[in-house]
Amino acid sequence: IPPPPMMRSRDTEPEAERGAGGRIDNTPHVNENHWYGHDRPDDPRYVLLKPFLYGHFAHPGPGYRYEVKKVDIEQHLFWLPGDYEFRVANWDWPIWSKWCTDCGDDFVVYSDPDHKGWYLVYDVDVGSYVHAEYLGRDAPG
Repeated sequence: IPPPPMMRSRDTEPEAERGAGGRIDNTPHVNENHWYGHDRPDDPRYVLLKPFLYGHFAHPGPGYRYEVKKVDIEQHLFWLPGDYEFRVANWDWPIWSKWCTDCGDDFVVYSDPDHKGWYLVYDVDVGSYVHAEYLGRDAPG
């Protein structure tokens, strides 16, 4: 499980991982505790009119692993145990949609240090991550 990503300066470009044979991977992923492909801190897609409108997620970070309890594909929503609801960023949905969301405790939620009001949801099994907005807790039912 990687440590949280570090905050970057406003104009920092996403860093691509350069592999053997000139292979370049600029997708959002973590390798050897280094976060690659994280969008620019000043990317306008991440500006929320009211960041943390539903509060802050109480248990982010590498000390907590979660399983996904439910997914709403049409709305790009998912729920963690305790009825914690998140919405995956539309531009990251193609990454999320390839993940196995019913394979167990394989997800870690990190606070995004570069995009106020966003979280990074990391898939332990594949090593990639997506941006998600916390929407609070649903009433159990």
